[in-house]
Amino acid sequence: MKTKTLHRRNIDTLTAPVRRLWLARAPQERRLLVVAIGVVVVGLVVWLLAVGSQASTALRGSLPALRMQAVTFEQQAAELEILRSVPAPTRPDAPLLPLIQETIASAALSGMLSTIEPLGPEQVVVVFGAIEFSTWLAWIAVLEQQNVRVEQVRVETLATSAVPGLVSVAATLGRVGAP
Repeated sequence: MKTKTLHRRNIDTLTAPVRRLWLARAPQERRLLVVAIGVVVVGLVVWLLAVGSQASTALRGSLPALRMQAVTFEQQAAELEILRSVPAPTRPDAPLLPLIQETIASAALSGMLSTIEPLGPEQVVVVFGAIEFSTWLAWIAVLEQQNVRVEQVRVETLATSAVPGLVSVAATLGRVGAP
């Protein structure tokens, strides 16, 4: 209770000069002050709204660029995931078949693979019955990083498929620099 009384006294001490000044004014002068304060408050509100509108317009202008940047980041994240799935480079004298099998497994393409046959230590034939063309290209890019090239390929679109971009692929893969 004492604290409340002390607090009230402190407030009264601070507001007493203002109250005395207010009461010393004539009624017309008080009305004029109220109107002036109202005009200042309205002016501040209008100014704040104008500044907010300008900031909103500036942000709206930068939004398309930020959206494009977000799309680029998403694409880079997808590329990063592909690169992370790439197995470590193998020795050039290691057999090609295990490397191909490893990249198929790490890219989660085993379910799409129809056959895989070695033609020797430096060549492998792979056949995918149904694979998205973009997935095929991404896998080939991974193989190229492992010094594996496409020596021969046959790609056929699967027109009867409900999924656009689905193809059948038969390819002979070999090492870069192999005869």
